[in-house]
Amino acid sequence: MRKRGLSESSELEIPKRHRRLPQQILGVNEVERLLLLPDTESPYGVRDRALLETLYSTDIRRTELTNLKLYDLDRGRKTTLRPYLPAPSM
Repeated sequence: MRKRGLSESSELEIPKRHRRLPQQILGVNEVERLLLLPDTESPYGVRDRALLETLYSTDIRRTELTNLKLYDLDRGRKTTLRPYLPAPSM
């Protein structure tokens, strides 16, 4: 039953967009080459290498990585607390 003043199109269901998984992923050799790119002789290179290794080993998103704080890391247990981020709205 249609509400008064609304068109028939207001009752249509909008199809959901399906999120696709990546079709291509990096191979082991490509990942190793990528991790060797930063110049670890400079402070920025050490930072970049740490960021790349964290992304690769924890499988967190870029936004989760940029939001990590020092207290999110537990060096004794070698764990990272993953902050909950809601799924992006599409």
